Amino acid sequence: MINTNQKQASAEEIQDIIDKNDSVLVFYHSRWSGPCNFAKDVIGMDEIKPSYISVDIDESPEWIKKHPNIPGVPYFEYYIKGQRVSSVLGITSIADLNNFIEASEVVYEGCSDFGGGSG
Repeated sequence: MINTNQKQASAEEIQDIIDKNDSVLVFYHSRWSGPCNFAKDVIGMDEIKPSYISVDIDESPEWIKKHPNIPGVPYFEYYIKGQRVSSVLGITSIADLNNFIEASEVVYEGCSDFGGGSG
């Protein structure tokens, strides 16, 4: 787990974490969002299998400018070997989040665009 809650990571630090880890889940959230707070409480981010980065959209304007297509929060992006494989809006259970991660890994393994299979 990579905890960026203590000090909001800069865009360069976030990118560095994504680039240096085999798999990373990026969790976009905000303090003012009820669904985000619910998701944080229900999901229990300590139970997540890959490393994760918690990005507060209000405190990371530099990173958000580089990723303007975030449709809302809570929002998750999954990266494997530095490449964004998939994303999802609005997960509120650990089971759904783990299913999203597993499906992302299947997509990665089966797609030649990511260096995987013949996909």
